[in-house]
Amino acid sequence: FIGNLPFDIEKDNIEAAFAIFGPIKYVRMVFDKEKDRFKGIAFLQYKEKCDADSCLSRSEVQPICIKSRTIAVKRAVDGQSYLSLVILQKILKTPAICI
Repeated sequence: FIGNLPFDIEKDNIEAAFAIFGPIKYVRMVFDKEKDRFKGIAFLQYKEKCDADSCLSRSEVQPICIKSRTIAVKRAVDGQSYLSLVILQKILKTPAICI
């Protein structure tokens, strides 16, 4: 998952910025269907897991910047895992009941 991308970026620019870590399988840019514009987030998958790991490790130490924007780089999870994380976050934010 990559976020905080410039709204005017092209798919080729994303691929070029992240190809330094290895061959890319795909880039999927997310668009707002109602407003018909790019949301500033995308999903990118490398052909090899080790390349994704390199990208994630590097972004923790030295941020990846595109057009003067610091790009958020996170490991994407499937829908069920995401739902579990959201529920866990809500549970952890719920105040304790003291009797």
